[in-house]
Amino acid sequence: MKAAFSDALKRAAVKFGIGRYLYRLPTTWCDYDPQKRQFRQLPQLATGKASKSAKAPKATIHQLPADGNELVHRLTDYEAKLAAQGVCTIGDLLQHLAKAGEKAGHGADLTRWNADAIAWAAQEVKAFENARRPKPAKKVA
Repeated sequence: MKAAFSDALKRAAVKFGIGRYLYRLPTTWCDYDPQKRQFRQLPQLATGKASKSAKAPKATIHQLPADGNELVHRLTDYEAKLAAQGVCTIGDLLQHLAKAGEKAGHGADLTRWNADAIAWAAQEVKAFENARRPKPAKKVA
């Protein structure tokens, strides 16, 4: 019963976002005094920036691209990952964004997009991916 409760609590934490934050924190080691039954020094949580000793993967840093050129570079890399997973073929994502961006008034040339267009593109990429990924089959009891 205790294990089921712990697992459910972990799943809920991940669903509500706190779990993702906690899993991304760098590992912290503290000396423990077994005779006093306490830590010798209180552990320090990382501030907003990752510590220099912890090597966080680049995927945990979620900042929008600074300009249109960086946007195209990142989208090209992401599109390759999606193609490797069978979600789309090379060229589909960039072509979709160019057409949708022109329709939304941002123009078809992604390299000329400003910060507002880039923020819009982040949402559009999520919608594109969700529409292309296969839906999980519903379980029938």
